[in-house]
Amino acid sequence: MSIEAFILVGGRSSRLGRDKALERIGGKTLAERALNNVRESGIAEKIFFATGNEIEFAIEAAKLDAQFVFDSIQGRGPLGALYTALTNTSAEWVFILACDLPFVTPALIANLSRYIYGEHGGFGAIVPEQPD
Repeated sequence: MSIEAFILVGGRSSRLGRDKALERIGGKTLAERALNNVRESGIAEKIFFATGNEIEFAIEAAKLDAQFVFDSIQGRGPLGALYTALTNTSAEWVFILACDLPFVTPALIANLSRYIYGEHGGFGAIVPEQPD
């Protein structure tokens, strides 16, 4: 089964006031952390950034040696980015990760992908929850 990953980096960052994908934690941008975690999980054949800001983020993606797609419908937020991912994939499964979740680990990503293949297979979507 094929999986492509899309990291959402195109938000307006209205609460922060600047591009959150370029904010640093532990010496790496949120975009870089997300990309590294997806790469280390080993689940995806291809990884893309989905962005609403064509110019600004294209430079960052090039620095990270990453592919990117621009939002198919501008200004629609995460739902628009999800639409962009689903209409720009040739894979059977799509893994979506918002860049502002810096503590999602490669192990968590790999564990979620196991639900596609193992005895728990047959799902149309897999969405993690936490008690709070």
